[in-house]
Amino acid sequence: RDAPTLEAMQVPVLQVAILVVGTHGDVLPFIGLAKRMQKDGHKVRLASHAQYAGLIQGHNVQFYPLKGDPKQLSAWMVQCGGSLLPRNLKEAKLVPKKTKMIREILESTWPACTAPDPISREPFLAQAIISNPVTYGHIHVAEALSVPLHIMFPQPWAPTTAFPHPLAQLSYDSKPHRASVGPSSTVSAQQSTTTEYEKSSLQETSWNSAQRSLKKSTTARVNKLSYSSVDKFQWVGLRQDVNNFRR
Repeated sequence: RDAPTLEAMQVPVLQVAILVVGTHGDVLPFIGLAKRMQKDGHKVRLASHAQYAGLIQGHNVQFYPLKGDPKQLSAWMVQCGGSLLPRNLKEAKLVPKKTKMIREILESTWPACTAPDPISREPFLAQAIISNPVTYGHIHVAEALSVPLHIMFPQPWAPTTAFPHPLAQLSYDSKPHRASVGPSSTVSAQQSTTTEYEKSSLQETSWNSAQRSLKKSTTARVNKLSYSSVDKFQWVGLRQDVNNFRR
């Protein structure tokens, strides 16, 4: 069945800004989203790196350039192993360059939501914003314009016990798992006698089960705390630029 029309749902037609920082693979899903929203009658602008102008415009979606070089961002991520903290002197020397690029991306989010189309000069003012987290300016622009903001990302970014923050350098292999239950950890209700060996095995199973439960509980807490830890660390590095941007 086709989805109900905007008229049937009484949804207003909006000017929507989609902000995407990242690789080709990060941009593609948002192109599909933009095309669907255009089909529903909305005016959509997809703002991303200049390298993707042809890709986006090739799908008949309005493009607006965000600052930042996706190849350089990816190279830094690989070089640093996804770590926010520099692990050696060589990585520490890259911090000023990284900070400068992030500042440029941050500052480019305002015109991406408010400036006329670079080609047609047609006015544009976002009435709703969709963004991935690493544009950084999304929430501040949305607040200034008093418009709704929807954050979208293919990786976990909101606090959860199931997975650590992707930038926290914690293993995804240690995520909480539901403990398996099998013959080795259960005792038949029909048993009327228990040997000393079986008692010892049961005690060991109970101890192992308790250890697994403790590990699962600890991992869950660490996973959830990783989100606030990464947020605080990022704020330390970006607060001056963010506050200047908000002024």
